[in-house]
Amino acid sequence: DRDIGGGMTGVGPILVIGFTDFGEVVDNPAACLARAVDAEKVGRTRVVGRTMPVSYVRSTALTCEIAAEIGAREVIGIGVARRREVTLVERQGRWACSGIPDVDGSLSPRTDGEIVAASDRSVLLATGIGCGLSEDAGAYVCN
Repeated sequence: DRDIGGGMTGVGPILVIGFTDFGEVVDNPAACLARAVDAEKVGRTRVVGRTMPVSYVRSTALTCEIAAEIGAREVIGIGVARRREVTLVERQGRWACSGIPDVDGSLSPRTDGEIVAASDRSVLLATGIGCGLSEDAGAYVCN
């Protein structure tokens, strides 16, 4: 294990989720990044990196299952936006549906627009490594 940052200490690990291939996105860089950070450390906090299918139902269930299993204190999801030129941290997510089916052929099971804000700690960590900020996570599975 090598230390990729400092100052973060805590009880449970940080879970980093990266989505796998979908549509025209082959070798999804989000999955590559999640695998790359697995077993790293931020201060004394262990990082667990895992990959997820681009599925509204399966990714949510699997994220909850892994987070509970490892006792995660923070979950950071990574997605890919092909038209973006820089890495951005989404300050909030919302249940929304673009009308594009996931890899299972399903649309989002919820479209009520419920908003979930990212933690200040996640935003600080991400901006501390040179990421920009975005207020809109889009309307696909990674949102």
